[in-house]
Amino acid sequence: ELKHLKVKRIKTGEPVSLIDGKGSLFFTIFEFLDKKQAKFSILQTKKEYYRVLKTFYIGFTDLKRMELIAEKAGEMGVKSFAFFRGEKTAKYLKAPDVNKIKKRIMSGMKQSENPNFPDFLGSYDSLEDISLTENTIVLTPGGKLSLSENIPEVNNVIIGAKEGFSKREVEYFEKSGIITANLGNSIFRVETAFIIASFLFKS
Repeated sequence: ELKHLKVKRIKTGEPVSLIDGKGSLFFTIFEFLDKKQAKFSILQTKKEYYRVLKTFYIGFTDLKRMELIAEKAGEMGVKSFAFFRGEKTAKYLKAPDVNKIKKRIMSGMKQSENPNFPDFLGSYDSLEDISLTENTIVLTPGGKLSLSENIPEVNNVIIGAKEGFSKREVEYFEKSGIITANLGNSIFRVETAFIIASFLFKS
């Protein structure tokens, strides 16, 4: 973060907002920066809970798009998220690098001054590896519920990959009592669906 301050060329006396990743937003005045540390005077501290109190499970897409999703998770302030490989997911798609995901999360947090670091739960080899409850919703074209008209009280949101869900996965949702929902008449890219859903579920 010292490197970030140097790039920004912040001057003594300038106001700077800082976050700690644990829910605190600090309004400060910058004092000085040397090779090992930076000093700020704290004027005010604000506590904030997660802006989107949901866990998102998102189907694999290409690495650049998954990193973008991570950045938007940090920007939107989601509680937690993970990626999963669906039965119809292309074989060449791989799980993202954890360190790159965390860097993109932090980038998004800085952009929006979101003080809570989303918990990245990793990548799953299949939907059945995820412990899901009935308090879960699946976003898929043709889903029974329209999120634009009705926002249900759920803890988990599943967003499928562009290839969609297999017949067996759909049957798994039905047996588990998981609700299917749509985002209207349009079919969105995975990352776009995540951004829209995050906004709709915003606390």
